[in-house]
Amino acid sequence: MLSQQPTTRQEGVRQQATVELATFAVGENWYATARSPPHRGGGYALHCSRCPKTESWCAGYLMFAGEPIVVADLARVLGTTNIETARTVIAIRAPGHARPFGLLVEALGDIPEVARAIAS
Repeated sequence: MLSQQPTTRQEGVRQQATVELATFAVGENWYATARSPPHRGGGYALHCSRCPKTESWCAGYLMFAGEPIVVADLARVLGTTNIETARTVIAIRAPGHARPFGLLVEALGDIPEVARAIAS
């Protein structure tokens, strides 16, 4: 079972420019990405369509907002082993790109609000 420690907000953070970080687990590690729409999508991996002759990192494709998006198996990309069965896809739109992509992860965590200076 993945361990997770709850986050707490710092009093001074609200006065500064902040960003929300969506946290997620892959293998024994926790990662974060800036939260911005589109973002979370629980359970989508159960409906991923695997296509023949795709790269090993590709978990398949799924429909998101009416369009197919590629889903990367983050454990394969990072070269790690899953602790739990990965069943959640996080949809992310990279800055400067119109189309989102999906990341297959094991678990979603908290969404802490942190000072933008800390997150950069």
